[in-house]
Amino acid sequence: MIELTFWGVRGSNPVSGKDFEKLGGHTSCVSVSVNQDPIIIFDAGSGLFDLGKELYASSPSTVNLFISHLHLDHIMGLPFFPPLWDRKWIVNVYSQNHNLEDTLRNKLLCPPFFPIFVNDKNSNLIVHDIVPDTELHIGASKITTCLLNHPGGAIGYRLEAEGHSICYITDVEHDSNGLDEGIIHFIKECDLFIYDSSYTEEEYVSKHGWGHSTHIRGAELAKAADVKKLALFHQNPTHTDMISDRIEKEAQVLFPNTIAAYQGLKLRF
Repeated sequence: MIELTFWGVRGSNPVSGKDFEKLGGHTSCVSVSVNQDPIIIFDAGSGLFDLGKELYASSPSTVNLFISHLHLDHIMGLPFFPPLWDRKWIVNVYSQNHNLEDTLRNKLLCPPFFPIFVNDKNSNLIVHDIVPDTELHIGASKITTCLLNHPGGAIGYRLEAEGHSICYITDVEHDSNGLDEGIIHFIKECDLFIYDSSYTEEEYVSKHGWGHSTHIRGAELAKAADVKKLALFHQNPTHTDMISDRIEKEAQVLFPNTIAAYQGLKLRF
């Protein structure tokens, strides 16, 4: 069995307040559990904190964290991830960055941005540099990667296991000349397509070059690739629950099996 949980669905920065209760306020973090295999996590936004608390209540194990890119909203939860600071846990971090080890150990997980250094005495952190168009295996899961159109670059992931597939495509700016054939091929016929829905069509007019997309483009891609379900993700921190509901309905006109992902949502395959 595959169980997927959304721990954070926002982009840019966390939010709180009564207008954001339905969608939740944490930034990007999604976990995937495949039977008894080590857990797989996509992105380390602020949602990673809640996931870490739940994981840490269980027996020590191995964590496999795949980061789309190193912008702050996708890594801000890492310093506060309890398994990272316990050597009984193994924390594998994968991302596209030739200086990933240096970035994590000497720029994020250290003073002045964090009070202590991560080192071999207090952590079992293993860093893996990866590149687009590669294939990795975690237990029964096959994970493939693709390059996304985002300032500084970002990686999209496709996870396949137990005859099902999940595509995590966030922080990507759509092609203004039409649908991206590379993404269509990458997500083809997947069971769940998680897509960057940062802007409405109206908002996107003034956001060219910011590296994000819209719910309408997500619905168009989902339809063209014949995916089974679309999850709107990385929603703008200014989007209230009312706006999110409208976005979901607009996308459903083009692709009926669309949901606005929300914090705490679990899907099973």
